[in-house]
Amino acid sequence: ESGRFHMATATARYFPPDSRERIAEAQRKRWANKRRAYQMGVMHAVIDELQKRKREGVFWYPVPDGQQMDPESKNVIKLKDARPGVPNLGLIIDGKTHFLQIKKENGRLSQAQRERREEIEAAGGVWAVAKGLDAALLQLEDWGAINPAGQIT
Repeated sequence: ESGRFHMATATARYFPPDSRERIAEAQRKRWANKRRAYQMGVMHAVIDELQKRKREGVFWYPVPDGQQMDPESKNVIKLKDARPGVPNLGLIIDGKTHFLQIKKENGRLSQAQRERREEIEAAGGVWAVAKGLDAALLQLEDWGAINPAGQIT
């Protein structure tokens, strides 16, 4: 056992406290970037399916979150009073407004997302969370936004 390498011991021994904080912050940023990349991949796949399978009379739009934007565009969103927690996808289906929040399979809603859900539902909108691509496509089928798999428009 004495010849084994232990990261916690090595971190405590070789890195001063301020370095450990910087390392932890870098790890948090790396995980956040991976989470965003996954969510963007699912969002692109959902948009591809919407373009292929969208029913007639359905209007949809992705909601920009500012994460993948250049700094100038982010500043415009901030100036326009963007609200955190707005779902990833908005749709109008048969005259009713729907919003879909896409998460990883083990993802959780933030406090801002829970607040937006309550506001949307109080205003008469339909709101759902989908964990992963399959769940997102099933939700869109259930709402009648897209034709069932295998039926391309």
